Amino acid sequence: MCCYSRTSQLGTSCMVGQPNRCRPRTRAGWARRAYRPQAVRRFVEAGGRVIAIGEATDFAVEAFDLGIESTVADLAPQEFYIPGSILKVSLEPESAITGGMPAQTAAWYWESSRAFETSRDGVRVVARYGMHDPLLSGWALGLEHIAGKPALVEVPVGRGSVVLFGFPPNYRGQTIATWPLLFNAMRYRRAAMEDG
Repeated sequence: MCCYSRTSQLGTSCMVGQPNRCRPRTRAGWARRAYRPQAVRRFVEAGGRVIAIGEATDFAVEAFDLGIESTVADLAPQEFYIPGSILKVSLEPESAITGGMPAQTAAWYWESSRAFETSRDGVRVVARYGMHDPLLSGWALGLEHIAGKPALVEVPVGRGSVVLFGFPPNYRGQTIATWPLLFNAMRYRRAAMEDG
């Protein structure tokens, strides 16, 4: 595919700066056919896993009615702004997703990243942004809005699960500190979560 797409991007906007072979009606038609939340829900309920990263977590939260909110989604830029910084993340040692990882690692946080809030039973917090001052490198405004908040969660849905990454574990292929989290999330399923 020749177009990069995010959840807030319209199908017709993929033409901006893209090759002529990427026609908007083809892209928009593909998106309408591919967006079938009922099929995704059946897949997960039957034992599959959906992994959503950053802005894509909004789709997963809505499609699966997860009862999870972004703590920073409605904040004005004057209250909260992290244009791209490295933050400390504390990992839950009992999770299969954190297998082989140290107790803390560094994660890239940027404009479309998320911090989560939930009161739903069964949500497993796999990682949290560092307490007090999670900033390791860069600059940030309003860190108190994410300090200690869930950064990575796993939610059981039927026999499967949904994994929400608030930060991009694969940002530009340079985040080797968080690659194992993504690989483990792809590798292990809910059975491992229940064993822990």
